[in-house]
Amino acid sequence: MKIAILSDIHANSDALTAVLADAKALGVSNLIIAGDFVGYYYNIQEVMALLSSWDLVAISGNHERLLLDWHHGENHTKIQNKYGSGIKIANEFLTNKQIQWLVDLPKSREFSIDNKTVLLCHGTPWDKDEYLYPDCKQDKKDKIFSIKKDLVVYGHTHYPVIHSDNNQLIVNPGSVGQTRDSKLGACWALWDTTKHEISLERANYNADNLIKQCQQNDPKLPYLQKILLRNNEN
Repeated sequence: MKIAILSDIHANSDALTAVLADAKALGVSNLIIAGDFVGYYYNIQEVMALLSSWDLVAISGNHERLLLDWHHGENHTKIQNKYGSGIKIANEFLTNKQIQWLVDLPKSREFSIDNKTVLLCHGTPWDKDEYLYPDCKQDKKDKIFSIKKDLVVYGHTHYPVIHSDNNQLIVNPGSVGQTRDSKLGACWALWDTTKHEISLERANYNADNLIKQCQQNDPKLPYLQKILLRNNEN
């Protein structure tokens, strides 16, 4: 079986469209999603529609918790000043059922696919908000390998990386919606469960429309559009 591993979509439907097209062309049948469907960008309705026809296993990320805060009337100014209008727009345009589905997703999951054991988390297995960057110290990786899962999937950093030890794999697929490694495209990972092999993939897409939306919705947060152009110096 071929499975697409995604994370940090962040309501970027143009990027997700490109990823799912590539995944389908490569024979992918299922999705694993490591959280952060919402946040930063604006097209969460389209994202939910795109995912609705796929068989998927998913968890929540920190931006789903922000969505819950906003839905409960909490931290509106803080969220919008730091992350832009994405959470606000998601709360306005998603149905209550969709919001409930997103906020009810577990923070982590353990499951099996093709006799392979999988741990799915957003930050790290021991801290949902910890950032585990590609250059993390070996003791962090060893701590994950000690869990003894065939595959551990995490997200949160927006940086793609694979670590391996014997037949154990750790993967961060990077971000579909807002990759931060100064390369164009939408990041994801392809897992061949039969061979137990993972490759990091990148789908090309045109971000011009999303950049215009950033200029309209969040002109005071130029980072949101600059990161899409890999202009990261600020």
